[in-house]
Amino acid sequence: MFLVVVKSYEIGLQNYLGYGLLTCITILKFLKIKKFRTILAVFLIAGSFNLFQFTYSTVTLVFTFSPLGHDFSTLGIQPLCSVLLILFAIAYFPEIRELLQKYLGVDNKSKKESEQGVVDFFYQKLYNKTDNELNNILHDSSSYQIGYVKAAQKLIDERKNEKTYHNKL
Repeated sequence: MFLVVVKSYEIGLQNYLGYGLLTCITILKFLKIKKFRTILAVFLIAGSFNLFQFTYSTVTLVFTFSPLGHDFSTLGIQPLCSVLLILFAIAYFPEIRELLQKYLGVDNKSKKESEQGVVDFFYQKLYNKTDNELNNILHDSSSYQIGYVKAAQKLIDERKNEKTYHNKL
């Protein structure tokens, strides 16, 4: 014998939107769409902020914001989607990290230009130093910044090349 208890719950526009988007996400997964993970992440983020719902009851944490005065515009933190988003982030952490580094990380070209600027700055400061002073910097390189040591090495190399050139003449 089965006992079924049915309570009266309202399913609103947010629920229908959530079920429709969930159906679309499922279809995209079976169609093996290239950007499926990105679409799923956006879906979970939107769900976490209670823009749509999967459950019949509205559960929000921390805050709600209803500027238009009706339930559809209520924003909050939906625990179910938030947990799913966290699990998604854990499952795809290496890919998320790579993506963030790609879009938010330092560009290699600008990083090299910045490093070269530091070397050029120290090059000007070290230009009047003697060869012995420059060699001391190289031998005790752990006490100096990398750019400082590179500038000292650059000066020594240039001076060796100049001496070699003048000796050939």
